[in-house]
Amino acid sequence: MRNVDLPGRDWVLVPERIRREFRFSSYEKAREFATRIAELAQKEGHHPDITLSYGRVTVELTTHDEMSVTEKDTGMARKIEELFRNMQQ
Repeated sequence: MRNVDLPGRDWVLVPERIRREFRFSSYEKAREFATRIAELAQKEGHHPDITLSYGRVTVELTTHDEMSVTEKDTGMARKIEELFRNMQQ
């Protein structure tokens, strides 16, 4: 596994991917965030694994062609962080 510049302190490196769990006060807010990630993924052409639970969204990013974490993943993670920050305002 190569050195990866994680996009924030809450992202963790797991085999061949980066992961973060986001917490929300309700299912509706978590669903809205997951939807925004999906819309961003379509626009960017880079699709994370998204798990939606009550008050939680877990995101995992990897570049399947490389079978590792690349700049595509860390760049997408930074954009997801920005979406999250904007929702908190």
